[in-house]
Amino acid sequence: MNNKTVLTILLSLMGWAALGQISLDSSEFPVVGSSFTLSNVAYINIPPSSTAGPNQTYTFTGGFNYGGQLVQYNDATGDPFSASYPSATLSRYIPGDDFDQYFYYATDVSGFWKQGEVWVGYIIDTLTIDTLFINFNAPNEDTLLSNLYSYGYSDSTYALSEMTIWFGPTPVDFYNHLYKKIDADGWGTMETGFGSYDSILRVHVTEYKYDSIFVLGNFDSATLDTIEYYLYYKEGLRHPLVLEITEPFIEVNGLDTTFYYVAEVLNIPPDPPIVPGCTDSTAVNFNPLANQDDGSCVICTPIAYTVTPDTYICEGSNISLNVTGGSSYSWSTGESSPTITVSPTVTTTYSVFINSSQYCWEQAAIQITVYNDVVADFWNATPNIGDTTTFVNLSFGATDFFWDFGDGNTSTLQNPSNYYGSLGTYTVMLIASNTCFMDTLITTIDVVAGVPDLSNEIADLKVVPNPGSNYAKVIFSIDNSQELSLSILDVLGREVTVFRDRNLAGGYHEYDISDYVNEQQAGIYFIRLASENSRAYFKWIKQ
Repeated sequence: MNNKTVLTILLSLMGWAALGQISLDSSEFPVVGSSFTLSNVAYINIPPSSTAGPNQTYTFTGGFNYGGQLVQYNDATGDPFSASYPSATLSRYIPGDDFDQYFYYATDVSGFWKQGEVWVGYIIDTLTIDTLFINFNAPNEDTLLSNLYSYGYSDSTYALSEMTIWFGPTPVDFYNHLYKKIDADGWGTMETGFGSYDSILRVHVTEYKYDSIFVLGNFDSATLDTIEYYLYYKEGLRHPLVLEITEPFIEVNGLDTTFYYVAEVLNIPPDPPIVPGCTDSTAVNFNPLANQDDGSCVICTPIAYTVTPDTYICEGSNISLNVTGGSSYSWSTGESSPTITVSPTVTTTYSVFINSSQYCWEQAAIQITVYNDVVADFWNATPNIGDTTTFVNLSFGATDFFWDFGDGNTSTLQNPSNYYGSLGTYTVMLIASNTCFMDTLITTIDVVAGVPDLSNEIADLKVVPNPGSNYAKVIFSIDNSQELSLSILDVLGREVTVFRDRNLAGGYHEYDISDYVNEQQAGIYFIRLASENSRAYFKWIKQ
């Protein structure tokens, strides 16, 4: 096979590659992951009945199968040649015996646009795998929208494709100018060897091609060609159902009346059987599998009902819940009467379905808050005169609090603080209560003289970072050599010792306390540096 013959075959393939897809609706563009098999069907001496106009019957039942071809759509960005077509969103992959083909497309609201092709395989040399790229410099419209693409629609489009092949050091450029005339001229039903189909739209396409070849940039040759064919589309499919070539595909000498018609029939089953049911998507009994409405759709209206409002009970009590409206009920307890009695031991939400028909219902919910018995309790550190003391509330089951600190001051806060200005013993009372129960705790506390403050003997006591998480470091300086202890306390007074009674020289010191804090919960902590008779605190927050 000489080079001219190879080039002629390549140009012919370029022309047929332009016979791509057209669908009735932009929602029927090919999608990533879809694939199907095209079955080639030949027709001999039986020209199909394919008249233009409405209510036509197209018959393609006299052929025979002689092969198949897989077509698969992929995400273009993941294809091996996506870098050459960066704006492509979808690719069509067709494997072959001698070479594979990749077609790259971009989609928008106006159509499905072909941007280029790549052939990989034994195209020119049967011993060498070739890779040929074809670029479309103008949009080649493969798919039109249904608001244009309907019976009676007529339009035209133009595309220019280009390809360069190197024969040794010689570049040969191919240019394919294609003017495509499109007419949607008929609609009706179709009979094929695979089944019967309705809602078929016929599109008549005429392509006028001018193919030219340039060798080393100089014009070499050109050919003119006209191809005429019909495309038949089934609404809801993402590929033409039949491609019909109206010109003789093969002429047998001496038998001028013998023609071969070639079609590609999508190998799919016939239309699914009729499934009756409700087809209204707004109905409560909508059946997504139904394709014929049987009049069973139920459209619900709001149900007027009343239900017991949210309320409370005391521990050990019960309460009746009631609902009116509708015709039947189903409580979360399993009961079906309009009134039920419940005895929750903890705060509980009860729900009820209210029905007015087989399909129409509404749901209501009632929260019953349970107040449990109260236990009053608190903790505080030994207060020093001149210090503000925080009382940590440890009560159980209470929602309200009253404090009497024994010095004339009171509070209703959950965790209050109090300042004692005089030494002595004070009686502290906490009354903890909720709506149902109350408990009282009375105890005495001693206000003592504070120990000397160590802060005058140190400089720059700090914890970094602050706030921190699982890493922390204590930094301080002391004037003279002395024996010190370092501890970590939480707000409840629980203590973790870092070191105790360690003799430290005067000067700058830092200690990594990460191992002591990384297992502690988030909250407020106090870092205490203490000698035998004095102490200093630094507040640290763990996030």
